[in-house]
Amino acid sequence: VPGIAYYDPNVTPWAYNLNAANASFNQAGLDVNGKMLKNVGFTITIAYNNGNIARQKAAQLLQSAIQGLNSLYTVNVIGVDWKPYLTAAETGAIPCFIIGWLVDFPDAHDWALPFYASGGSFALWQGYSNATMDALVNQGIATPDGPARQVVYTNIQKLAMADCPSFMLDQPTGRHFERDWVVGY
Repeated sequence: VPGIAYYDPNVTPWAYNLNAANASFNQAGLDVNGKMLKNVGFTITIAYNNGNIARQKAAQLLQSAIQGLNSLYTVNVIGVDWKPYLTAAETGAIPCFIIGWLVDFPDAHDWALPFYASGGSFALWQGYSNATMDALVNQGIATPDGPARQVVYTNIQKLAMADCPSFMLDQPTGRHFERDWVVGY
C-alpha cells in the first residue's frame, strides 16, 4: 500500500481501464457448451454492508462499468445488514464483497498476512491460497528491516498483482489530533 514501508512504486498496479477489462472478458475461456464468455454473458452479485454509502457507490460504479462492456454481463448490487454480511463474507456465501481494512500497525506485514497468506482472514474469505505467497509472507516477517526485506515485499507485491485475489478500490487517510495534556489515549 502506498505510504507503508516496503511498498515498491516500480511494481505496476492495476489501473481502471475499461478497454483492458473488455479485452480480458473477450479472451475468457469457454463455457460448458463451448461458447465464449462474451457470447453467453454472466451474472455476478456485488455485496456491501447496508448503511455504508461509499461501498454502495463503489459497487454501483463497478456495476455500471462492467454492464457497459457487454449487454450480456449482469451485475447485481445488494446491501446486507452487517452481521449477516460479515458471516456471508467469512463463509464464502457471497461471491464478491467490499470490505475495509485499517492496519493494526504501519508495516507491510499487516497487509500481507490478512490479504495474501492462506490463513489470513481475507485470503480465507476469498478462497485464496498460494504456497509461494505463504513462503514469502513468512519470510517477510522473519527478515529484519533493510534491503533484503524490501526484496521480499516487492516479490509479495508482484505476486499479489499477478494472482489478483482482490483489489484496492481506494485508500482513504485520516488524522487524529489531541491536546498535549491528554494522557492514556
